[in-house]
Amino acid sequence: MKDACLLPLLRLDEASELARLAAPVLHARTLQPVSGSEIDLQLRCSYTPDQGSTRIERVLASGTGARIVTSHDDVCLIEFQVPASQDFKLAHKEIDQILKRAQVRPLAVGVHNDRQLLQFCYTSEVADSALKILDEAGLPGELRLRQGLALVAMVGAGVTRNPLHCHRFWQQLKGQPVEFTWQSDDGISLVAVLRTGPTESLIQGLHQSVFRAEKRIGLVLFGKGNIGSRWLELFAREQSTLSHVPALSLCWQVWWTAAAAC
Repeated sequence: MKDACLLPLLRLDEASELARLAAPVLHARTLQPVSGSEIDLQLRCSYTPDQGSTRIERVLASGTGARIVTSHDDVCLIEFQVPASQDFKLAHKEIDQILKRAQVRPLAVGVHNDRQLLQFCYTSEVADSALKILDEAGLPGELRLRQGLALVAMVGAGVTRNPLHCHRFWQQLKGQPVEFTWQSDDGISLVAVLRTGPTESLIQGLHQSVFRAEKRIGLVLFGKGNIGSRWLELFAREQSTLSHVPALSLCWQVWWTAAAAC
């Protein structure tokens, strides 16, 4: 991506989530020696190692918002159709425990209560192993594998609590063949699974939308009489409407000046 830039610092929890999502630049096992030790980790690009590095910080992230966008153009869905006679929540819990014990966590999970359907997203390299584990578990229900899907995600501490980033994420997904969306329990990632790829143009648009520079507009009023108070009345009346615009953040300051009478 031409307008992407190098992050000088990435928090450990953000890097761990990026690795969990099987990002091409960061293997899941890379961070294992770092989390429980005093080892310093610097990541460099093997293509341009002289262009700087990203330091992995062991402290938890305190910011709120996306730091990185990532994608996959070849992911699979393992679908489990829960029989109507079975408890859907209990089946979900049992499968979750099975996958945790086998250490094959899905990238994202689609939970469809109305259809009694569970969807588990994996990279193509892991999907067959996960399917075999679930098949051998012998749970009542129907298993099937879907291939050729894609995934896009935003990663950053508190990204799911950032209304502006979430709004821009949903905006970019408009018109896309979205299978389902998912967010991590700790609110550090927002994921969309797409029925088809590629994701290059979507990631480009998402990157430009989320990380574009914010614009600030100021309004100055000049005039005699009650123009200032009238404008403040109008602003107070419309403020609730304006506050519902996700891409708009309102902040106002007022200075009063009065000319001395001659």
